[in-house]
Amino acid sequence: RVTMPKRLSKTEPIQPTNSWLTVSYQPVSLFSLKRYDATSMAARSNLVPTPYAIKMALLKVLIEGEGKNNFRNFDVWIQQEFLWIRDLQIYIQPSEQIVVNRNGYKLRYYDQTADKADKSKPTVPMQDGFVFREWVYLEGNLEICCGSSDRLTDLEQLFAQINYFGKRGC
Repeated sequence: RVTMPKRLSKTEPIQPTNSWLTVSYQPVSLFSLKRYDATSMAARSNLVPTPYAIKMALLKVLIEGEGKNNFRNFDVWIQQEFLWIRDLQIYIQPSEQIVVNRNGYKLRYYDQTADKADKSKPTVPMQDGFVFREWVYLEGNLEICCGSSDRLTDLEQLFAQINYFGKRGC
């Protein structure tokens, strides 16, 4: 969306100064996006994707789509691309209704402290554990607004390629 400034005088033409992009997603499945410092056994999910998660999704589709075209000077190219994505201002408007599904499971898993390379033991030890998982469902649209940038066309193309935020397959 283009924000037009107020006209200063009748002789000066109106010039767009700040261009913003607003993207609307309609989530169709549950997602889980844990904090970076959460444990693997128990964690609560963020209710909406964080600006960091959105920027990483943008960077991912950018590398997948254009990385092979820039393999000769990849280091220089990715540095420039990383900087403009890093500096984006991102605002998030969640949907009006959010449903959080919290579940606890008792499961068996491999002992992470056991030496799996030790061939003298007939089996790998198992442990019992309780795992807490949380999934979020957004009813309605998730609005993502990106601050002023001179790369709005690139942003539009990148956002069009993103189909999930958070943990894939949730």
